[in-house]
This record gives sequence, C-alpha cells and structure tokens, in this order.
Amino acid sequence: MNNTIMFKEAKEFIDRVRGCGDTNATTLEELGVKINQFNPTNIVIIARGTSLHAGLYAKTLLELYYHKPVEIANKSTYTIYNTKMDLSHTLAIIISQSGGGKDIDYATKRAKEFGAFTVSITNLTDKDQVAKDAMYNLDLHMGDVVAFPATKTFSASLYLITKLVYAITGNPELMLDDEKLTNDLNHALEQYDDVKKLAKNFKNIDGLFSLGRGLSFPLGIEFGLKLRETCHFHTSGYSSAEFYHGPMMMVQKDTPVFITSYDKKTVPTSKETLSFIEEKFTKEVYTITNNKELYDMSKGGILVDESNDLYAMFMCVLLMQVLVSEIAIVRGIVPDHSPKLEGNIHTY
Repeated sequence: MNNTIMFKEAKEFIDRVRGCGDTNATTLEELGVKINQFNPTNIVIIARGTSLHAGLYAKTLLELYYHKPVEIANKSTYTIYNTKMDLSHTLAIIISQSGGGKDIDYATKRAKEFGAFTVSITNLTDKDQVAKDAMYNLDLHMGDVVAFPATKTFSASLYLITKLVYAITGNPELMLDDEKLTNDLNHALEQYDDVKKLAKNFKNIDGLFSLGRGLSFPLGIEFGLKLRETCHFHTSGYSSAEFYHGPMMMVQKDTPVFITSYDKKTVPTSKETLSFIEEKFTKEVYTITNNKELYDMSKGGILVDESNDLYAMFMCVLLMQVLVSEIAIVRGIVPDHSPKLEGNIHTY
C-alpha cells in the first residue's frame, strides 16, 4: 500500500468528514438565514491555487442552484491597484485552506470594508488570519496538514461548499448524507490496485492534457495542478469546450489526454470530445468518470460505481489524488514535499 503522507491525508478526509459536518452545522444553518436576508445581487470568490479550483466548483454550483451571477475575484485589484469598489450587495466567499495567505487576507479585509457579506472557508488554526477577518468562517476541520499537495482540505472545501449552497437554497439535490459519503469513499478505495496499475502508464511521459466541463471542470483543472506540483512534468488543463479553440492542435499521437466527467449534463459532450480526439489526434485518451459508456470509449482510467453525480464527484476526487501520488512514486518522486516552494506564502 502507498505509504506517502499525501496518500494518508487523502484518505484522512473519510475519517474526518463527519466531524467537519458536525462542527459547522450551526454556522451553516445561521448562514442560510443571514445570506438570504442579505439577498446579494452577485457573488465573488476570492481564492488561489487548489482553493481557487474549489472556488470554480462553488461558482458553478451557486449559478446553477442559487441563480446569482458569480465571478472569480481579481486579487490584484485589491492588493496592487487598491481600487475601491461598491460591494454593498455582494456575497464574498473566501477559500483559503491555510488561512495564512496575506494577499487573500488583504482582499478579505477590503471586501468587508467595501460592504460585502464575507464568508471564509479555512482549515482553522491559531495562524488563520483570514477566518478572523471574515464575518463568518466555516472550518474545514481537517487537522494538521503535512504534505505539500492539498488533498483532504480540497475534498473538505468541496464538501462545505455543497453544504453552504444547500443551506442557502434548500435544494434536495444538494443534500449530503455523511454515512453514504463515507461508505462510497471506502468503496472507492477498493480500486486502489487498479489505480496503482494505471499509474505505470505515465512513468515516462513529458506532458499531459486534463479536460473537464461544467461541474467536472474544477477536478480536471485540479488534476493538472496536482501532477505539476508532485510529478514535475508539464500539464495543461482546459474546459473541453475551450480545447477546440486552438489548444487541441498541441496534442501529438503519444500525448495522454484525461477527460473528467461525472456530471450527467456534460457526459454527452465529453463523449463527442473523446471521439474527436481519438479520431484526429491520439488514442491515448483516459477518463475519470462514473459513466461506463464514456469509460469504455477510452483507453482506460478511473470508473467509479456511483450513479449520483454528487457522491461520484467525491469518489473521483479521492481516486484522482491516489493516482497522482502513485504516478509520482513510479517516476521516483516523493510527492509529499516541494522544498523550493514550501514556506512561500505569496504576499501581494
């Protein structure tokens, strides 16, 4: 079994998810009332890196279920240009897994100063300044984070975002049952040997494309980032729709392409994209999906046994993290540390 810290922390989400739900239950209930009373006209997401990818999930979920426009904040507007904005009708959701990024904290303070209703999502510690400066905080409750790549905190961010949107909207499609989620994640880990075998296909590659669309897009982008920071080869992440607008021309016959698709609404377009890539460019197309037809069309990948898209997402996230750690191992890399980057928190 994989003995990396990255793998251990990815699995740890399973054991901590119930505590995360319990810890935030009262705050989530209050936020459901307060945000609806505030009745924002728009929403802004403030985040970077892996937290930003969780923010992309929040953006899509809020637009689909809360029906309000959501934008990703240009942090430099706050930190470098120091522009004043009218955010008096804006809900600002700040996602910072460390809670210690000075630029994210500064943007949080400025957003509140400009009138925004500010909610942070952080892994609460004594050094968490973002949580202190937001009006409300949701605690990821994931304990100490040792590995450089964010795993359990990314999963927990998706979990709390789902819980928050459910608290605001009450839409039953977003109701998460912690017992079912835990069982599904443990069931996903039964595929460990298959994922370990899959990783061997990427021992000597120089690059990879990672695609997704809609609710699947954030994981496609996150997969690419995880590979870059742990396996140290170039990856490019795109919306599968945007991939047609030029980037597809970079695909060579031996270039691996991963398509992430666990959203029933986007599976049909994922099938079209996969067929087109296989016909015109490469047969090295892999999938991370819960759709067997899509999986069977590809060379292989990860197929999770869950028809509900929401639970399938968490299973795909976990197995993606396992796959990344295994690819690092077969390439002779310990994925837990990145000495050149660790300790660097971007300031402004």
